[in-house]
Amino acid sequence: METAFLQSVGPKPPVAGASVYLVAVESPCEILWRFVPKRAITNRSAFRADQEVVIATARFDLGRIVATPGALEALELSGESPATFLARHVVGDWGDLDEDDRAENELSIREGFRILSAFKLGDGTKIWIITEADRSSTTVLLPSEY
Repeated sequence: METAFLQSVGPKPPVAGASVYLVAVESPCEILWRFVPKRAITNRSAFRADQEVVIATARFDLGRIVATPGALEALELSGESPATFLARHVVGDWGDLDEDDRAENELSIREGFRILSAFKLGDGTKIWIITEADRSSTTVLLPSEY
């Protein structure tokens, strides 16, 4: 499988127990990664551009983050950032999976198996995010590229 690095994801991938922040920087909705030791949500109110708010805690390591050319093209065409979907994946929002697959992901976190999330982009294109069992890498791909 041909892959490309996702440079726009952030300075480094989250690790289990790290807190994932939503930070308003130049745009009030821009998502960037910030990591701190595991702690509870600090602020549930609306935030200003100079305020950091913990929105969730990473449940597992992502490892090296890569994406297929098709997924990168689909994300670009839809005007969406891979960081949005990676943030959902790493906190246990599995997207468009049925209950059996959700339960399998919960088992996979506990037992160290592969983790899958499925999302629809704004234009209806489906993407998958797969974190390998050894947590060495996470791939963003189109189902047709599997």
